[in-house]
Amino acid sequence: MAGELPGTQPIVRAEAERIGVGFGLDGVVARVTTWDEAGDAATLIAKWSSPAGSRREAHALQCLAERTSVPTSRLLAAFADDDAALLLLEDLAPARQGDAIEGATASEALQLAEHVARIQVAFHADLAPDALEGFRVWGADPTGQAERTAKRLPRFFELFGHLVPAGLHGPLEHLPKAILQAHERLARAPHTLLHSDLHLDNVMFRADGTPVIIDWPDAARGPGAVDVGRILVEGITVETRREIEAEMWGRYRSTLEAAGLRVDPDELARQAADVQVIMMGGVVRFREPDADSPARLVPIIENLVRNCTAALVL
Repeated sequence: MAGELPGTQPIVRAEAERIGVGFGLDGVVARVTTWDEAGDAATLIAKWSSPAGSRREAHALQCLAERTSVPTSRLLAAFADDDAALLLLEDLAPARQGDAIEGATASEALQLAEHVARIQVAFHADLAPDALEGFRVWGADPTGQAERTAKRLPRFFELFGHLVPAGLHGPLEHLPKAILQAHERLARAPHTLLHSDLHLDNVMFRADGTPVIIDWPDAARGPGAVDVGRILVEGITVETRREIEAEMWGRYRSTLEAAGLRVDPDELARQAADVQVIMMGGVVRFREPDADSPARLVPIIENLVRNCTAALVL
């Protein structure tokens, strides 16, 4: 491989080490070490994935770099055609990748929620009406979600019903209808930028604990409560959630209000409840483990079930 990246010396040699592929990824991720003519080495991350997802991620990273100082993985270059795409990204090593099973600490999760709020301020429709141009709308197929949830519920109960509190077994039968109602209410909320897949594996933590949100192919415009809700379900254990949930929503609300946004606490609580309903539908529809599934898939689903049902209101 030979070539030249913007702002660098000509590259005369490169070696790649695959660091991510398979479940949870729509492509292949590798760490690439490059050498210039002077023999100096540097590393970057190469991500091969679908053209559509790569274009969304590149657009999100470019907009984030322009509008906010919140740490993200810097986009170095992007290439795409009709069949495949390649993103070249900043290598965040030695930052530590989060683990959705182990969960973040209380302080890590609270700082992550504040970062989400800062991003949402920079892209909030009430403050920056043009900031969301080019982003698709989150939650575009609620009817399809409801129908797939109804079809999947019996198998979900068969596999994971033992993790669902007894008092929720009956109400969960009404989950498909609740999903439609939740989407209808959330559609009235002001839009901002969403990551839309904010589980902890998509967060890197620097040595000082600073969270860096990565992997933005699902970036969309929608109600801000979505990303905070995902942290509560896919970023911490149920025990940590019980400890910090009220404080997390409080810090999130305070960050928005400090930027001049008016936040109704009761409305935010309703949005939080609706997000949990929609996420529960996602858990029900989650990929079924099989012989080829990675060993961590079942613990991931079990953690999702526990966290979703811990605060579900139907």
